[in-house]
Amino acid sequence: MRSLQLAGQMTCASETTNEQMTTSPDIWTEMELRDGKLRNMEVRATASEAELMVTKNKVEKENADLTAGLSGSNISAFWDRETASEAENAAFIADLRILEVQYVIFPVFADRPKVAFSAGLTDSGTVGPFVAETRLVYTKVFKVLIPLLLSSDTGVFTAPVRGLYYISFTAMSVQTSFYFYACMYKNGQKIMYSQGYNAGGYETLSNGVRLELEEGDVVYMHIPASNRLYDNSNNHIFSGFLLFTV
Repeated sequence: MRSLQLAGQMTCASETTNEQMTTSPDIWTEMELRDGKLRNMEVRATASEAELMVTKNKVEKENADLTAGLSGSNISAFWDRETASEAENAAFIADLRILEVQYVIFPVFADRPKVAFSAGLTDSGTVGPFVAETRLVYTKVFKVLIPLLLSSDTGVFTAPVRGLYYISFTAMSVQTSFYFYACMYKNGQKIMYSQGYNAGGYETLSNGVRLELEEGDVVYMHIPASNRLYDNSNNHIFSGFLLFTV
């Protein structure tokens, strides 16, 4: 009986060992197959990533080339055309303005009188002081479009036509710590009084006014009593011109 049990146990052990030997190779084979599949998947994924990167780089290069082409030759040509058009328009407008002056503005003023004068005070240096207010005589007449408008003997400007005039003057003082003055008169009426202060060295004063004058009206400059002005070849002037007739 015991012999039979031992024989049975040995038979069972032998069957179990054979079963294990038969099963183990199947598991390893399956695991190796799975590992191979995973490796193949990794290879394919790596290849796909490489292809995707190549495609991305290609697209980026094409976009860069397209942008470069637009910002280069095409856009440059566009702006060149725009600049040329602007230059042509500017030249056309300039021509129109010249024609306007020649055929519109100039004929309007061609028949109107032209009045202008300028004269320097003196070359002798100091003028004044005087006991009383005194008329300034501008002896150096530079330009008078109509003769005898400004007298170099009296310093008086006489309006030849009725109109609006602009008349101005400049004056200089060389007396340190001294106030200096100049007055403009129209037909004996003071219309402008200007003053300056010489803190040291050379000091200038200037002023101007628009005046409506009738034909024959006179305008001239005065220096107040006890005052000094100065002039030389630098020419401090009495000047005016007709803006338009009225």
